[in-house]
Amino acid sequence: MGSLSEQESLSFSKTYAKRPSIEYKFSFDKERGLYLGAWKGVDAFNGYAGCRLDDRLIQPDVDFMWEHFGSFDGMTDEERAREIMDYMVGKEYLSVSIDQTSGKEMVSLSEKGKRLAEEAGRTMTPEEKSIVNDVLRQADEEDDTSF
Repeated sequence: MGSLSEQESLSFSKTYAKRPSIEYKFSFDKERGLYLGAWKGVDAFNGYAGCRLDDRLIQPDVDFMWEHFGSFDGMTDEERAREIMDYMVGKEYLSVSIDQTSGKEMVSLSEKGKRLAEEAGRTMTPEEKSIVNDVLRQADEEDDTSF
C-alpha cells in the first residue's frame, strides 16, 4: 500500500508474514530515471533502496545501483552485532546485568526472550536450526566475547 507522485516521490509500506510493516520512501532522480531512498521497520533494521517502475526483469542501471549504495558506510560485524543486541535489549528479549567478579556486562534471555526462543524453535527449519547451532558452537569456542 502506498502513494506515488509521478516523477517526484514514491512511498509505501510492505508487510511480510504478519509482521509489522516496513516503510519505504523514495525520491525520483531525474538524471538516472530511478527512485532512490530508504526503508525502515519497527522490528527491522534500516536500509537504502532504489527502484524503477516498469515491467522489465533486467535493469540496465544495476551497475549504478551497486556503485551508489556501495558508497554508504558499511557496517562491521561488531557494529551489526551491537545493533542486534541493542535492539533485543530494547524489546526486552535480553536482560543486562553486571558480573560482580569481572565488572563486565552480561546478557541473558529475559522471560519474554525465552518465550520468543521457544516459538522460534518450533517454527525453524532443520537448516535454520543447524545454522543457529553452528553459531552457538563458535561462540562457545570464542568464550571471551563480552557485551
